[in-house]
Amino acid sequence: MIGVRTVHSVREMEQAVLRADILAICFTRRNDAPSETALRRMERLGLKYPEIAWFHIDLDLLPAAASRYLVFNVPAILVYFRGKPAVKHQGYIDVPRLTQALEDMLSDAAAPPVDD
Repeated sequence: MIGVRTVHSVREMEQAVLRADILAICFTRRNDAPSETALRRMERLGLKYPEIAWFHIDLDLLPAAASRYLVFNVPAILVYFRGKPAVKHQGYIDVPRLTQALEDMLSDAAAPPVDD
């Protein structure tokens, strides 16, 4: 998937989480400079990592998402790996740490499954 897709319902987001190997959600609010900066950074990461599903939720339009995903501060980025939350940043987005986590997940996703 290339680009960041805006989500309009919690159900739509939950379905996407179940379908994607790696999925990132950026939570923002309108007229909030840090949110706008985080969304631009996420759009750049989306270009760098097109194999990751990228989504955006505007909490002013979808406030139920804040309680569903336990987002208490914006901007926030939540990354799912194989349907489970793997990384969460709220307030300050540590891009180098986020990038490293994405690289690690991509490596794990590419590795063949290990039989127990």
